[in-house]
Parts: sequence; C-alpha cells; structure tokens
Amino acid sequence: MGGFSFYDWVLHAASVEQVELRPLGDTNAPGDRQAMSASARAMLHWCSIVERLTRDKHARGARIYAGFEKLSRVRPVLRRYRQLASVAERLVVFGERDEAIELDAEQIDVTDSPLSREWFLVVHCADYGALLAAKDLTGFGPTGPLPGRRFAAVTAKDRVFIERAAHRLVAHIEELRKQ
Repeated sequence: MGGFSFYDWVLHAASVEQVELRPLGDTNAPGDRQAMSASARAMLHWCSIVERLTRDKHARGARIYAGFEKLSRVRPVLRRYRQLASVAERLVVFGERDEAIELDAEQIDVTDSPLSREWFLVVHCADYGALLAAKDLTGFGPTGPLPGRRFAAVTAKDRVFIERAAHRLVAHIEELRKQ
C-alpha cells in the first residue's frame, strides 16, 4: 500500500517551510519518557471542537480529511461525521477496513500503511483551517481504544500550510488509486 506517513510529512514540510507546529500534549511527570505526548482523550476533545466549528460556522466549501487508524473508530462520532458530510464540499476518511461504516464520504483503506498508525484531521476552506497530525505511540492493545493510549501530536493553524497538507493528502489518494 505504500509508505506514506502524513505525520512525518507534516513534520518535514513544516521544518523546510519554517511553519510553526504546536505540540498537542499533556505535561506528565518530570523525566517521563512520554512527556508532551497527547492522550486519546485530549485529541478527541481537540477534534470535537474543530469538527463542531466546521459544521456550525465554516462548512461551506470545506474539505475535510480525517484519519482514524481503523474505520471502526468512526462509529463513536458517526452522527457528527454524517452532519459534516451533509454540508462539506468533500469528506474523506482514512482507516483500516476493519468494519463497514454507513457514511456518505470517500473511504480510503490504509491497511498495511503507516497511516494505519496515525490519527489526523485536516479542515481546509476559504475562511478557516485546522490541522492535527499524530502518530500512535502505544497501539490499540487489549485494554480497548482509549485507556492509556498516547500519541505524538502536533497542530498547525497556518492556512497556506494547511492547504498544502490537504493537497498532499489528495495526491496520496490519487497515488493509491493508480495502484
């Protein structure tokens, strides 16, 4: 399926273009090797805010790209994503096809790809932009999807950079379709 990592692309492109990335994270105890990693709950909160802002204020012309690692992870937010799909210009969800989901959106299978270990949300429209890119540090494991999960996560608000990131995801979709 390829070796494209959106998280790695964001880090590299931001470094080259000198775009400010902000870590999304929780401060852990001093010396904790996961200091400034983000909990799944913190990322859910950030995504929920961005999704609601997009739906309520910026949906016209919005292009939304969301990486869920596994498509089954869309289920808890399916209602919100159905609302987004009904108003957005384009909605694309990425994830391993571990479950069929009923959503009027492009669904991109990322099985055996680095994207299957990444969580991301890119919203790009004329008057708003948001970007979260995260790499899973702990995996799903036997305890379920949320407890104890940690991610290396960054956010960006530079709208030119967010537009470039959206274009990079579109290019990756086209690369996958050619395979």
